[in-house]
Amino acid sequence: MRKKEFFIVVMLLLIPSVRHVAFAQSGDFSFTADRPGVATGTDVLNKGLFQWEVGAAYDRTDNDDAVMHGYTFCNSLFRYGLTNTAELRLELNGVYEHSKGADRTGLAPVIVGTKVKLYDSDNWLPTTSLLATLALPLGTKGFRPNNVAPSLYLLFANNLTEKLSLDYNVGLEWDGEDAGQTVFAAACLGYSFNNTFGAFVESYNYFPRHGKAEWNADCGVTVQVAPRVQLDLSGAMNLNHIGDMYGVSLGVAWTF
Repeated sequence: MRKKEFFIVVMLLLIPSVRHVAFAQSGDFSFTADRPGVATGTDVLNKGLFQWEVGAAYDRTDNDDAVMHGYTFCNSLFRYGLTNTAELRLELNGVYEHSKGADRTGLAPVIVGTKVKLYDSDNWLPTTSLLATLALPLGTKGFRPNNVAPSLYLLFANNLTEKLSLDYNVGLEWDGEDAGQTVFAAACLGYSFNNTFGAFVESYNYFPRHGKAEWNADCGVTVQVAPRVQLDLSGAMNLNHIGDMYGVSLGVAWTF
């Protein structure tokens, strides 16, 4: 099956099947979004719901010999509630990179996955979910991996107060190039001012099997403009190279 045909089949299967924060509720519907930020929340879409989370991002990396400007456009995550405890996921990203003497544009790897809620807690024990993804060797050469690149994460969440929540993740990531894995760990503190406005601050970090650990931080705000629509704005920086590596992102999530 050719790549274009594979993509069309995946979309046809998912679409017609129509930072962990729940700011607004309508009946038994509770809004949840996995953007902004890098840590993934434990919440799963209700059965039969379809959600599109889309945004754009800019990041800047100042190397010794050149400055790299990266633009991610139409950063799309499609989520579908398969059951009330499991969802299907599809991620597509268009990328443009500009540096001195070299520009390139293309489609980042197509990522498919599922999130399953394992334990729903109302006490001090954390709500727990499992997230599994596969980055497929589909996309533009130079952006896609040569082989399937799996990732596996455990997601945890605690409600510290009525307004304050803590989400934290730990996982393993493979790059599709060698057998070595990278350990991922993140912690996100979220605060809900009211049913409309929220904010978060987050640390997300990578610990490769070989090489130096990468430490990052970001923060942002969310605005619930409708029961099923949320806007967001966030900024991030690399703590290994403060001032040399940073980025901003804005986006929207809406449920159908």
